[in-house]
Amino acid sequence: LSEVLPELIHGNQGAFIKKRLLAHNVLILQDLLKGYTRKSISSRCIMKIDLSKAYDTVDWCFVDDILKALRFPSKFISWILSCLQGASYSLLLNGRIQGSFKGEKGLRQGDPMSPLLFVLIMEYLSRLLIQSSKMKGFGFHPLCKSLGLVNLCFADDLILFCKGNDKSIQIVKEAFQRFSEATGLSANKAKSTVFFG
Repeated sequence: LSEVLPELIHGNQGAFIKKRLLAHNVLILQDLLKGYTRKSISSRCIMKIDLSKAYDTVDWCFVDDILKALRFPSKFISWILSCLQGASYSLLLNGRIQGSFKGEKGLRQGDPMSPLLFVLIMEYLSRLLIQSSKMKGFGFHPLCKSLGLVNLCFADDLILFCKGNDKSIQIVKEAFQRFSEATGLSANKAKSTVFFG
């Protein structure tokens, strides 16, 4: 999986991809935030989104769908799903293991496959946002227009960019909502922020 991700994942995702550095996204973001309050730049909006319990809420059906959409071999997909769906969990209460139960969703913390699958899930959002950026009425963040940049991904945190007008913000919001409904992931509103300039 790690071998093919660089070819499948847009450059706005730096985490967990061979020969990419998360620091690259940090530098881009720093450049965008320099002088953010300058009045000489037209209206703009940056949304910092923290995904709520990101690994825990991923819908397994979506993992199946995204792997099929990206044309992974069916045997490979069945192996991935077996790893996800075959796990069982026990509780340790007062030093004793109590019962066992199967998970129903989510990616396991500490599993080396989980961050790679999560990156694929975030690629779905990137593709939705790129598609949405072509809609009538969408305006790019003025400092992102030449790059065609709509988002940067930092594992389970993401930054969304657009022009600071109602239509552009609505288009980004609707794309995120579609992503949320498909994947089971949602924004943690308490840890998310919107900046206007």
